[in-house]
Amino acid sequence: MRVGTPLPQLDGAVEWLNEEVLNPLKEPRLTVIHFWALSCPACKANMPDVHLLRDKYASIGAQFIAIHTPRTPEDLNIDDVRRVASEIGITEPCAVDSLNIIGSRFQLSGMWPYYFLFAADGKMKRRGAGAIGLRLLTSSLAEFGTS
Repeated sequence: MRVGTPLPQLDGAVEWLNEEVLNPLKEPRLTVIHFWALSCPACKANMPDVHLLRDKYASIGAQFIAIHTPRTPEDLNIDDVRRVASEIGITEPCAVDSLNIIGSRFQLSGMWPYYFLFAADGKMKRRGAGAIGLRLLTSSLAEFGTS
């Protein structure tokens, strides 16, 4: 996906944890989509920082949406996804994308964790993977400020 690409549809998850969000643009606002997987140590290690950003930017109405997309066959166990999502503090809506329907729309190209930032107009402002992706997300969010 290129910068400026509209936010793809989020339908196709086999299950949603916490709450279902099929159309995040129904109420236009800053949106962060973050992809993770059970088998991704960096995903779990970065999650506290993602949640610090989630909590910090809630004051300006930013919404965070997690999407679990499998890297390995072991990532397909939905009970494990539910358990680990709870353990690592995912309280935001979380799609369980076991069929990789949502992930393919975002063109992840086999990288985890992956972060996408969409402005209120629904256009992608920034994307990035791994620790560098988290730094890019953090600096891009800082441009929007907090109140």
